Amino acid sequence: MIAYTVKHLLKQFSLVIIVLAIALFVFQNVALADKPPTKDSVVAVTGTVTGNVQQVGFRAFLFKLAIQYNLAGWDQNLSDGTVEFIWQGKQSRIDQAIAQIPTGDTSAIVTQVLTKSIPVNPELNTFVVRGWTSVSRHYFKPTDLTFTLRDDNSVISAKAAQKIYKNTIRPIVGDE
Repeated sequence: MIAYTVKHLLKQFSLVIIVLAIALFVFQNVALADKPPTKDSVVAVTGTVTGNVQQVGFRAFLFKLAIQYNLAGWDQNLSDGTVEFIWQGKQSRIDQAIAQIPTGDTSAIVTQVLTKSIPVNPELNTFVVRGWTSVSRHYFKPTDLTFTLRDDNSVISAKAAQKIYKNTIRPIVGDE
């Protein structure tokens, strides 16, 4: 009888420990998920830009911002005339880049920028302009432009980003 009681108590105790461990795990994950990102947190956003943003060099502008701020992701033209993008990187850098979208590219007329948070993809280490073409360079064969994130994760000047952009397109369109 005593052996049965001890065995029964141990079984109950084990169940209590398992339930407590599960509760602690769930609580920790909920608490972490509820914390707002800091300026140095890696986050990801998807965005849609509306206006006169196709065939004016706007996606190249987004590409240069990604190069400048060392952001991973991609951009592409949508059939409704908008541009869709994903940026992933430090929160503060994404905020700075998004702030430049409405007025940073003088050839585009941006009427709306909508963004929302999405899950971070730890495998993402490039930024790709999907199906890039260039009216000003008379290049109409859709080509993916790719920038690989810098290992030092530094921010560079807009001028340095422009140079990297030109080096990226040089094999495609030749020297300008």
